[in-house]
Amino acid sequence: MDKVISDELWRVAEYIFFAVIIVFAYRIGRNGLNNSNNELKLVELYKRLGIGVLIILGIALFAAFNVGQSTCIEQDFEPRGGCITYADDGYEPQSNEQIATFAFVSLLFGVPYLFGGWAKYNYVSSGKAEEDEKFERIRKKLEDEKFYRELGKERKGK
Repeated sequence: MDKVISDELWRVAEYIFFAVIIVFAYRIGRNGLNNSNNELKLVELYKRLGIGVLIILGIALFAAFNVGQSTCIEQDFEPRGGCITYADDGYEPQSNEQIATFAFVSLLFGVPYLFGGWAKYNYVSSGKAEEDEKFERIRKKLEDEKFYRELGKERKGK
């Protein structure tokens, strides 16, 4: 396969991967703030968003510290074995590369997560959540009535 074609296919795969991560982070931000009765207090919102942001910053910090870690080509198989030959000949990442990786990963996860939280907050504070909850209770009640009506017809027919 031509190198240009394979490079473009890898680029498409990378974009799809990032899109999946963005959607996943958004949905966690939106659905992670769920409450059983859809009441969302401002303090609880900040608490839940804060925990999520700390987790995202932890993932970004882990990625930043692991950028440029060398890959072992040949290992020593003794009990305290190590690596004999590294793939990158001892490359050490510079601090600006680590900072760039930290910023990239934290923004990749953080922005959609915060947008998800913001969408959930707007959904609850607008009163739409209460309307949807009332509709769901009415729908369930009607389904229960229909079920019992059908059950009664079955018993009378036997």
